[in-house]
Order: sequence, then structure tokens, then C-alpha cells
Amino acid sequence: MNASTFVILVVFVSHAMCVKEETSVFNVQPNSRQSHHEISLGKVKCVFSWAAVGGTNEDWQITLTKQDGYVCVIERPDKASYLFFKNFAASVIGADFNSAEVFDSMGHLINEEDFTANTGQGSVQSVEGKFKNSLGRLILRATKHKRKKEL
Repeated sequence: MNASTFVILVVFVSHAMCVKEETSVFNVQPNSRQSHHEISLGKVKCVFSWAAVGGTNEDWQITLTKQDGYVCVIERPDKASYLFFKNFAASVIGADFNSAEVFDSMGHLINEEDFTANTGQGSVQSVEGKFKNSLGRLILRATKHKRKKEL
């Protein structure tokens, strides 16, 4: 192994060690009942809750990644969802929530008036009467809690 190959290998390994990720597959059932699924990475948790009707069961996945902050992606990864979501909510616990992007089942960003993002509560949720019941992906971003300096 020459010196340049060794440097590239060290950079790659150190980058890979900085990225941590957990993924969990779960089943969304169109039974109209409020359900939830969560995943943890260290002290940070991402929680997704929903109620859906129509169609058949669908496999969804939730991925929580840590690299320069946290990203939680909740999605049906392999194809469009045919479920009719009555509502949804997602939250990041253990980190400072920054932003959320919500996509419909066709991959388009949904209108911001269809959901609320509350940075104080670390959550995003559908707005009753505005949300058009199509959901395909949610992306939540958060940063590590900042430590408060003691006086």
C-alpha cells in the first residue's frame, strides 16, 4: 500500500466512523387506528404516528442518521403510497428540531398550510381540514442539544 492509498483509506474510515445510522422497517395498516413507530440513535429518538385507511398494508421505513446533526427520514421507499392518511405527526426527541419537509405520495412538497412545524415541541403534524391525505416522505432535521454554560 502506497502513502496516498493509505491517506485515502484513513479519510474514508474516519468519515464512516462519524456517520451513524439506524433504519427500521414497519408496517402501515389501513385500519383507521392511531398507530406509531419510533427509532433511537443514542439519546435521540424519532417518532412517527399516523392513522390511515384504504388500500392494503404497506411497508414503510424510518431512518435516523447522525452526521453534523440529525436527519430523520420517514418514507415508503420503494413506490408511491396508496393509503389515505387521516393524520400524521412526527417528532425528534433529544435534539433541537430545526425544520421539516413533507412530501405527498407523488414526491411533491405539500403546501406549508397543510402541516405545522413546531420547533419548540420538536414536531411536525398534519392540519385537520387542510391536509389532503397524501403522504410519501417526511424529513426532519435537528441539531445536538447545546450545553448551557454554568455561571
